[in-house]
Amino acid sequence: MTGGPGKLPIEKVEGTNVVVANEVGELNVGPQRFASLRSLPERLAERFAGRETELAELHASLQGGGELAVHQERGLSAQGGVGKTALAVEYAWRHLDDYPGGCYFVSAETNQPEAALSELAVPLGIEPLPNVPQTAQLVKTKLEGSDKPSLLIIDNVHNAESWTKWLPHLPGPPCLRLITTRAEHMGQVSMQQLGRLSTEECRQVLGNYRRDALDEANRQAVEDIAEWLDGWAVAVALVGAYMHVTDSATWPDYWQHLQSKQLASLRDIHNTAHPHRGEYDQHVDALLGDLLAVLKPAEVRTLEYAALLPEDQVPASWLRLLIERDGVELETKPGVPDAFAGLLDHLRRLDLLTLREGDGERHSLHRVLGHHLREKLAADAEAFEDRLSHIESVANERANAVHDKAIADAALRWELDPLMAVCAGLLDLGRLKAASISSGVNIPLYQLGRLVDARELNEHAIRLQQQKLDPDDPALAASYSNLAGVLQDLGDLPEARRFMERAISIDEKHFDPDHPSLAIRYLNMFDVLYELGKRDESCQFLDRALTIATKHFDQEHRLVRAIRQRYEALKRK
Repeated sequence: MTGGPGKLPIEKVEGTNVVVANEVGELNVGPQRFASLRSLPERLAERFAGRETELAELHASLQGGGELAVHQERGLSAQGGVGKTALAVEYAWRHLDDYPGGCYFVSAETNQPEAALSELAVPLGIEPLPNVPQTAQLVKTKLEGSDKPSLLIIDNVHNAESWTKWLPHLPGPPCLRLITTRAEHMGQVSMQQLGRLSTEECRQVLGNYRRDALDEANRQAVEDIAEWLDGWAVAVALVGAYMHVTDSATWPDYWQHLQSKQLASLRDIHNTAHPHRGEYDQHVDALLGDLLAVLKPAEVRTLEYAALLPEDQVPASWLRLLIERDGVELETKPGVPDAFAGLLDHLRRLDLLTLREGDGERHSLHRVLGHHLREKLAADAEAFEDRLSHIESVANERANAVHDKAIADAALRWELDPLMAVCAGLLDLGRLKAASISSGVNIPLYQLGRLVDARELNEHAIRLQQQKLDPDDPALAASYSNLAGVLQDLGDLPEARRFMERAISIDEKHFDPDHPSLAIRYLNMFDVLYELGKRDESCQFLDRALTIATKHFDQEHRLVRAIRQRYEALKRK
């Protein structure tokens, strides 16, 4: 908590936790760590083929002068499934030597720029601070202050409006910025349109999955398949994965199988005056259905859970817990002691999941595949409910784990973003349990200085609780109180007071007049009123808090100490 006119530099009580409100001094680089100067998704060079012209154009644009030198950024724009992210990542891996300041990758999927930037602290050799916005500022300062050029990939920026949210937090020169997006325009960003794979490039990609795709005897069948797929990268990858798993199938047989589906070729659809997305969806559903039919049940279940988790932050440890609780049987293989690790490795080699380099934990699932898997699950109400229930259980467990420890244990902080995204998704589905989970996530967000994130998550939960619960439900009181604390630190004191009054009104209906929970509410109301300059009114709440607290606790209890600390601070004012 920062100091200021009317604010006491003292401990603040949230629920039953006392949070020390330290003053924040001038930013410094802090303790230094080993700098790897790289944070990229895992490279699967054997699955990448072609795009040489696009890679050369991209490099020339980033290294060239003119207007681009001013903007220092390059956008890759295309519809989903064309290979924007793969091209950007391959470019970074090929040109590591051109960026001695490092190559870095962040996802814009959750639209949380400070949280994303703060994760680059460790590869830059910066010891992360407990305060996320400050850590993000350190990352920005270090990249801008370097005498060596670096590359930052910002993946899947939603639109120009989202880009304006990111811009203030991003480093400028000598850090070059490469964004990927489906948007056709990104303000002043120079755009490079990315097209489909050529027939020969498709053949090379399929050959990376199965070498016999390059055999002359299979050329005609493979070229027919490539033209039917119209070079749509995600569709080519699905076919490649299917043929890799079903190594007994021949390419001519598969071409006949595609024709038997009686679907128009994607090339014919693409060449129509107004291609409809639904026609593309039909093809992905058909190709994905083929693949899921030949994968192992545990592999399919893992992909289903990955589709229901944040697309760019699918934690391997969560997937392991989910598969264990689901009860689906894992296939054991000789020489592979960890069956689940072997399963993940297989899905990565099929390029169905991608691992963040140096992380070992977070994976990403292609957005197009995630979309279709979610639709498939939603059509089966029983299966959908089963998967969501397991996700709620694991999210609740992990929220409890980070609740009190994230501020002290940096190794746990990365889980906050997937937890936030999971909570938001569950809340959108009307899952009331997510409101309870989000309350556990809010305290570490608050402690780490992510006040805007905490406010948005709190407000999201409250909207659902107001729809589902009685207006005087104690759960709403807890959410109102949490939101009041965040609004207070954001400087919106009138709104903080309004929500704290609502929390107190509910609690006074449910608890005895001397219940300890009311002491906490009164103490927090004192803080808000004092900052509003209402000293006399605020002291009435402080007196009531002390009266209740001393009935239940001794003088060394943290609540009593927090109250007396405020009395001491008042004497010094």
